[in-house]
Amino acid sequence: MALSGGVDSALLAVVLGNTPEVRGHALTLASPLLGREEERRARDVALFAGLPHTLLASNELALPEVAQNSLRRCFVCKAHRLALLTQWGTAAGFDWILDGTNADDLQEDRPGLEALRSCPRVRTPLAEGGWNKNDVRELARTLEIPVWRRASNACLATRLPFDTPLTASTLRRIDEAEFRLRSLIPEEIPLRLRLQKDSARIETGEGGRTALATPAGEELLGQIRGFLEVSNVFVDGQGYRFGGARR
Repeated sequence: MALSGGVDSALLAVVLGNTPEVRGHALTLASPLLGREEERRARDVALFAGLPHTLLASNELALPEVAQNSLRRCFVCKAHRLALLTQWGTAAGFDWILDGTNADDLQEDRPGLEALRSCPRVRTPLAEGGWNKNDVRELARTLEIPVWRRASNACLATRLPFDTPLTASTLRRIDEAEFRLRSLIPEEIPLRLRLQKDSARIETGEGGRTALATPAGEELLGQIRGFLEVSNVFVDGQGYRFGGARR
């Protein structure tokens, strides 16, 4: 199964780990698009679920449409990842790849869903069972899965506008900036830093905006401005926005 460390795939991992008649294995794609904390959380979830866990190298930046951050980025990226997962699963003797897509995800404009539908070896138990995000989070809370509170988190590519080239160094800097922001903003509050030319815009929930309005928050924003080498870092008063950055 594909394990990102988010609450959806974490719930699948725990259910799979508690179904002894089914052989399961958790796979996390180690990628430039994956934040370092995501990788750590995935390892922790696999341990909690009692599943063997493998980090599978995936360099999506070697794919031109991903590196160029084109409008087809999500489809190309997802198709590439599914191919890697399927190849590993076939070699290891597994019949299916499980993906954590839930029923709410099917209502959104997600190009990656097209790649999912075109891969016959992939199953999406949550979506197929009609489980929405609230259902998933409530059961994860009941099962005391460590990440049940954690806000959804999109891949690092969504921090840059479409058609802005993606580089490993830029993604690492964004990841580090968000890691520093998490020192003040709890993981249950959504957070995303959007980098645009010479400025950075921080999208977060009300609790996050309150934390960043304090003297400690203002000091941290100044540090991030210098770290990212931009002239301005500001907090978006409209809060967190779902979906990728536009041009």
